[in-house]
Amino acid sequence: MDLINKKYRQSNTFVDAPYSTEFTTHEIKLIEYMISSCKDVDKHLINAKSHKEFTFSATDLAKILHTSLSRIVLDADKLSDNITSKKIIEKKLDSNGNVTDFVYIPIISFAGYNKGMFTFSFNYYILKYFIEINKNFTEFQLKYLLIMKSAYAIKLYKLLYQYKNIKSRVFSLLELKEQFGIQDKYPKYNDFKRRIVDPSVEQINQLTDLNIEYKEIKICRSIEKIEFNFKLKNQISNLDCSNENTQTMEIRTLSTIDNSTLPELDKLLLGIESELSEKTKKLVVKVYKDKGIEYIEASIKYATKNSKSNFDVYLYNTISKGWAEVELQKTLDKKAELKKQRELAKYKKQEESAKLQAKKQHKLTIESEWSNLTEEQQELYNQHAVNLINKYSKKLEMFPTINNDLPICCYAVSQNKSYDTSIEGYCKMILQIELNTLYN
Repeated sequence: MDLINKKYRQSNTFVDAPYSTEFTTHEIKLIEYMISSCKDVDKHLINAKSHKEFTFSATDLAKILHTSLSRIVLDADKLSDNITSKKIIEKKLDSNGNVTDFVYIPIISFAGYNKGMFTFSFNYYILKYFIEINKNFTEFQLKYLLIMKSAYAIKLYKLLYQYKNIKSRVFSLLELKEQFGIQDKYPKYNDFKRRIVDPSVEQINQLTDLNIEYKEIKICRSIEKIEFNFKLKNQISNLDCSNENTQTMEIRTLSTIDNSTLPELDKLLLGIESELSEKTKKLVVKVYKDKGIEYIEASIKYATKNSKSNFDVYLYNTISKGWAEVELQKTLDKKAELKKQRELAKYKKQEESAKLQAKKQHKLTIESEWSNLTEEQQELYNQHAVNLINKYSKKLEMFPTINNDLPICCYAVSQNKSYDTSIEGYCKMILQIELNTLYN
């Protein structure tokens, strides 16, 4: 069993799913090991609604759970019995965070022990959370989950590691207890802190690649929430779960590989950097400098869409062999089209603004001409406007400023000049006869 470098993906929906009841350390470790052994080829089991079976010898199971063979044999009946009752709760929330519906999902549908051999049947329903997961997932290293000594520490590590790029996560006490499946335990915060929180944080800090600190958030003098702040360690211990030998392994970011700051690239790779090998990271940096961010962006889209198993290898081949050229052209065409649409919208806006300004200027010009008419001339149009209002009052009542605008409009239309579009249109369509007779 190669546990040193084994990595595996879990849907974030599964990571965030609370436990329906409390898990023991052995139960959660065994489940995590079985999850890590699910493969994309198991997809047919989902369609066939067939469970995935695992068989372990007592010796192998003792190594997986990091315990003694005698303890495994002694607890065989208890382990097999209890693990079949363990469930997760999948919840769906509305935009306000309220639960709209939920489902309880058993993890192990069958467990048995016979002549030193264990058999477990993994529920097909939750296989979808572990196979062909190319988005909204978190990738874990199995060694860290198996070396910890508490089911609470394992669950807390997963919940925090999921936010490793954000480096902070806040839980209400009730929410955290629900995640652990202990909603009705430890009503006093000090007991919860002493028995659950502090030991879990200590184990994670000592045995994994995370460094955690937390602070308590009070509401009305009562502690209601816990804010965890954490970061990946620069140097982590590479623990062999079978014999506890250690060796040093360095975690490198793109900036340490390139010895410079690449914020544009770091932002693009946010959430997937942990999946990439150092070889792929170096290639990403090199090609980014040669071909630009669009090439890397298109390659990631292509690899995310088409990779079936090893995303890291597929992305490396995509970049090095130019598989994403078509995707890149689509991206460039889309950006060009968006730029064209923005320029067209800007031109139309400017054109409309120019027309409006010209219309305002025309109106000012007509009004200026009107002001230069003699009182007798203005009175002629005023009287004609009064006659029109009396005759067509119902049709003209839609114009709120008609008493001011109509006389000038009558003047403008009779002189074949533009004034107010709406009133002018009405004059031309409905009142043309009267206007034509004004100067006939």
